[in-house]
Amino acid sequence: MQDKRFQAYLVMLYAYFSVGCMVLAANTGLQFMIADFGWTDSQGGLFISFLALGNLLASIFTGVACKAISRKRVLLLYGGLLFLCYTLMSLVKTPVLMYPLSFFAGFYWGGVNSITNTTITELYEHAGGKLNFCNACYGVGAVLVPLLISLIVAKGGSWRMCFRLVALLGLGLILLVLLQPIPEMKGSTSEAKGDRKTSFAFWREFPFYLCAILFFCYVGAESAASSWLPSYLSQYNGDFVEIPSATIVSLLWLTLIIGRLLCAGPGAKINHKLLLILLSAGFLLGVIGMVCFVNHTALLLASVVFTGLSMSGMYATCVTNSARYIASSPIGAGILFGMSGLGSSVIPYVAGLVSDGFGLRTGMASLCVFLAISLAAALVNRWYHPATEDAA
Repeated sequence: MQDKRFQAYLVMLYAYFSVGCMVLAANTGLQFMIADFGWTDSQGGLFISFLALGNLLASIFTGVACKAISRKRVLLLYGGLLFLCYTLMSLVKTPVLMYPLSFFAGFYWGGVNSITNTTITELYEHAGGKLNFCNACYGVGAVLVPLLISLIVAKGGSWRMCFRLVALLGLGLILLVLLQPIPEMKGSTSEAKGDRKTSFAFWREFPFYLCAILFFCYVGAESAASSWLPSYLSQYNGDFVEIPSATIVSLLWLTLIIGRLLCAGPGAKINHKLLLILLSAGFLLGVIGMVCFVNHTALLLASVVFTGLSMSGMYATCVTNSARYIASSPIGAGILFGMSGLGSSVIPYVAGLVSDGFGLRTGMASLCVFLAISLAAALVNRWYHPATEDAA
């Protein structure tokens, strides 16, 4: 049983690594797509929003689909979808076709994210450390892809080549899922008997809505920051004219990996509700620093590192904070993961609209509004329902 659990966990690590690769390929490749297709900032933001919209829908319905046809089959379908969509995006020359392809590629993001976090939460009683390590694997992909795109473009290649390499990761997931055991969802027995109270009890609990706000604001701000950071640095800091600005995204995610490993170790001893407050405040301060010090390279780099460390444990801590809803109801889990998809759809597009009207620096600054809401929700989350358990 222990071996099968570990094998399934390894599949989840690979799956999350591939999600990091596909999301950052879209985020980092955005500046090159804007140049190739002649998009405005809002049109580029719309591409990310379509990706996130697919994430949203998959997050909501993946739990139901897994119960209907099994996790294994759903993962196989998502692996095929990643391969198909990213291959086609690397080939099409008509800009408008990028939007529906981005939308369907987003199903991989949302679906695999939902399956990975739910599976690990079910496999391990105290899953906080395992979730943070899994998120570090996402970060590895998020570090490698911006560097890869920068290297390919520097050698005279195109962002399209990176998309083709990411497409192969979908085939890799298919192979792993076929070879390794994938546990099915728990809790189906009580629902089969008609006991729906546990499944829908979250509607009456105020902390559930705080969890939803945290997912919405954090993931949306993360997606927007990763998407706009290369263009932002190229426009406002002359040092990134010669140095590929996409490398700063790799720096951001490198600090995220370090932070997530710390959260998986020493940070796991900190109560998760308190940790949410600290990380939310740090993310907000980091973005303020990037806006205020964009013309001062040393302070800018320090702000990026501080932002990455603050972002590092946010998602896994949000999952840990919401574990009772994720484990007790596929519908509740779907809504929470769906809120992260909604945030990553709405917030980058809002930032793009603000950027078109008032400049990219103001667009980046607009993220502070959502991060302030996230911090307020984290504070209320601790006050309204004081933690009595240790963080996992």
